[in-house]
Amino acid sequence: MIRPESPFKILNRILKPDYILVIQYPDESRQLVITTLSMYNPKFRKDQVEPFPARDDITIRKYYKPVIEKPDYIMEPKMLVGSVEGDFGCITWTGYEFATDVSVNRETARWLWIKRMHDGPVTHSVRSNYYHQVVVTIGGKIFAVWRDDFGEPLVWKKSNVRYTACSWGILRPTVLILGRMDGTIEIWDLVVKSHEPSFVQSLSGRIITGIYTHELPLEPQCIGFCDFNGSLRMFTAPRVLLTYDVGDVEWMKKFIDRQVQRISEFKAWQKTWRETNPEDIKMKKKLGEMAEVKKRMEAKERIKVDTIEATIRATTPTRATRRKPWQFLEEAKERWMSMEVKRMQRLILEKKGLRKDVLERQRAPVLRLRQEERTKKRKIREILNLQDRIFEEAVVFLFPEQHQERRETLLPPLPVSATDRRLTIDEFIKKETAFRKEDVFADPEEEIIYNFLEVQAEALAKLKSTPFERTFDWRKVLARGKSRRRSMDIELKKLNKLKKTAKWTML
Repeated sequence: MIRPESPFKILNRILKPDYILVIQYPDESRQLVITTLSMYNPKFRKDQVEPFPARDDITIRKYYKPVIEKPDYIMEPKMLVGSVEGDFGCITWTGYEFATDVSVNRETARWLWIKRMHDGPVTHSVRSNYYHQVVVTIGGKIFAVWRDDFGEPLVWKKSNVRYTACSWGILRPTVLILGRMDGTIEIWDLVVKSHEPSFVQSLSGRIITGIYTHELPLEPQCIGFCDFNGSLRMFTAPRVLLTYDVGDVEWMKKFIDRQVQRISEFKAWQKTWRETNPEDIKMKKKLGEMAEVKKRMEAKERIKVDTIEATIRATTPTRATRRKPWQFLEEAKERWMSMEVKRMQRLILEKKGLRKDVLERQRAPVLRLRQEERTKKRKIREILNLQDRIFEEAVVFLFPEQHQERRETLLPPLPVSATDRRLTIDEFIKKETAFRKEDVFADPEEEIIYNFLEVQAEALAKLKSTPFERTFDWRKVLARGKSRRRSMDIELKKLNKLKKTAKWTML
């Protein structure tokens, strides 16, 4: 027999490793299962060369030549790594060489930071075309935006469906394109809104495996989507995604820096709060431990009850009930009918271009009203059941057995001398609080008032030292409003089309 030979045999033992990096989990000897890598490398500029096309047509081929120049960027020993367990982090290495009998040098990489953020394997990590420090990752049902020198996600959202592909916009730095497992794409424009996608569109019935933007300048710009059938679908980008503005790049950098500052300040505040309130943390831990112990006891009791019931069923003789032959046919027919109904519903939704999540969102207000009505009726029933108790409490409240007089503590007025009247408010408050700190307060309410005066003085001093400066530019506001208006018009046009199609189908 002739053994089959691979066409890639000629490449055997040609590509050899020069340096091996071993990546392990921090404080563990277990090695990391890598699913994605990202390392920044500068790209070359490309210029168009002859022959030039007679007209601007996307179907006519254009020729480009790379301009090879030495970049100013110096490569750093840093690499972003994603794992199969949902971890994402940044590693570094020394890169030393030493003489041993081993042909390839080996080194264990060192973690700069690592964070478990995703609920599935991290499948993609894509850098921004305009701000190379910004990286977007997808894994499971979560996507996150990172900065490579900061160990916390700047923006992250969780979807109901697993993400399968992602890409940054080619012309606008704030645009993010995500593909989902159900064949739907989400286009996020962080300038417009960062809590939900700007618009959503269904392109395929199943998984979208890849999203690719064209690196070369085209007119109009096109985007390619790969799906589970092995087909590549090309689309021209909408106008709102083709408007390039230098202000968007600056806005993106400021947005990333603002997010980093906000998260850092929150972490610092959280650390100081934990240091100043250890008793509250211990109490919460104790309550959590008590709740866990209670759950374990309930689970053990449930298991005991189940085992007792199982032993009783095993010991008691039961006559095996034999089903009739036609009962199998009826059950199979019911299962088949339910499957057919689900399939027909799915096909009708796909043919009419409707999406289940959109219909659920439109039906949500009606369901909310029904739920509120049910809760009102339930509360009325509970009040009617407790009418005797409410009556007794009202009688006790309106006709108490004894009346206790409350003594109100009155504070004496603050002594103010003639010289102090010429002082400012801040100096007067500071003087009075400093004087009262040395004495012992006769009443706790008096101490509270003087503590308030001290805090008030500090706040006024801080406000005077850091005055508020107003920065406002009409041109920037108008430009942002126009871009936001263009993004919203696309969604409105789609809604109008859906309404028109629904009217035609009803007619």
